[in-house]
Amino acid sequence: MHPAHLDRVISHLKHCLSIGQAWEDTFPIRGRHGEYRWFLSRAVPIYGAEGRVTQWFGTNTDITDLRSLQQALEEENRRKDEFLAMLAHELRNPVAPIRNAAEVLAKLAPHDARQFATVNMLRRQTGHLTRLLDDLLDIARINQGRIELRREPIAVQSFVEPALETVAAAIREKKQRISTSPAPGAPLFVLADSVRMTQCLTNVLANGSKFTPEGGDIRVTMRQDDDHVLLEISDTGIGIAPELLPRVFDMFVQGERSLERAEGGLGIGLSVCKQVVEMHSGTITVASGSENRGTTVAIRLPLISPPALSTMEKATPASRSRRVLIVDDNHDAADSLVTLLQLQGHQAEALYSSAAALDRTRESPSEVLILDIGLPHMDGYELARLIKGMHPSLLLIALSGYGRAEDKQRALAAGFDLHLIKPVDLDALYNALTSS
Repeated sequence: MHPAHLDRVISHLKHCLSIGQAWEDTFPIRGRHGEYRWFLSRAVPIYGAEGRVTQWFGTNTDITDLRSLQQALEEENRRKDEFLAMLAHELRNPVAPIRNAAEVLAKLAPHDARQFATVNMLRRQTGHLTRLLDDLLDIARINQGRIELRREPIAVQSFVEPALETVAAAIREKKQRISTSPAPGAPLFVLADSVRMTQCLTNVLANGSKFTPEGGDIRVTMRQDDDHVLLEISDTGIGIAPELLPRVFDMFVQGERSLERAEGGLGIGLSVCKQVVEMHSGTITVASGSENRGTTVAIRLPLISPPALSTMEKATPASRSRRVLIVDDNHDAADSLVTLLQLQGHQAEALYSSAAALDRTRESPSEVLILDIGLPHMDGYELARLIKGMHPSLLLIALSGYGRAEDKQRALAAGFDLHLIKPVDLDALYNALTSS
């Protein structure tokens, strides 16, 4: 036996022998040719007539090949998760300026109907692409146990309404009808991460619209079910084939599509949704009568008592113009964000290197610095530490394609006051500029 395992195995074996408990362990044993091979050892007690252990029966099974296969599969799965996370991160860089440009065009409010329709299409599709990237990242985070929840007492309506707003344009485009039935009486509250639940419900509603023909119906109902909140999303779409229904929450599982994949997707939205709901101690189920009979998704979350009024009150920040410097080596991302902030009334400018930002900050510091993390020569973390040392009161905002918990912690440790993910959540950015 390998010396590194000897004490542990002997201790475990003695304990099982002393209490007459079945023993099982795995460890490497040196073979005749000097190499170590892994074995699964088991032993069970055999009792005599007096109820005492009279002998033991055991087996040793060589599991070296099986262990190697398991390790190979685990490594392959780890590489897949890392690839998905890196893919999502790399795609965020080009998506960010496209989304910013779409928002700029929307704020300019073109009067030409065709221009207006084109701008809305651009906003919808960049929003859809952003959600796909979020799903890719979340799958990787969930599989690696790195997803985090920021749970607080919230009304169910507070994540239903933004989800409805997100899919409203797609529903209008297909001339579908959507109706909501809030729970009667006082609002229902749950302990939840509002962002995650909005993302989850958006996925469900987007699926409902995607697989419902033009002119179809989608219905959202909310009600109390004993000590839970029951949220049901029903549609009059194509339904789910019986053979697919048991696997509908599996990653990358999809029904058959036509060649043009007009209703395309990655097949991961419901998988993310299921895991997020279960992290909230809730359940999610999918029911479908048969093909072309529609689908109903039911989400149940533990109900909590309404929080005290003081915990729900939030002061509305006064709007004021800020001097903002954006540092990003992606010129399109920096310039488009500058335009957006200028349209909001802020004095914004862009620089494209750490050296230029450092020189500018020494000469004439801005009130707010928005720094890309992945800057060449000197990354955003090092730049933040230097600038924060010179101007402790400066508001530093990190902008990154990485959004893991450790990424946020590293940003805060470097001196950043806020960590935002590309493409930037404009509401979060605007709130940071007006509330600080």
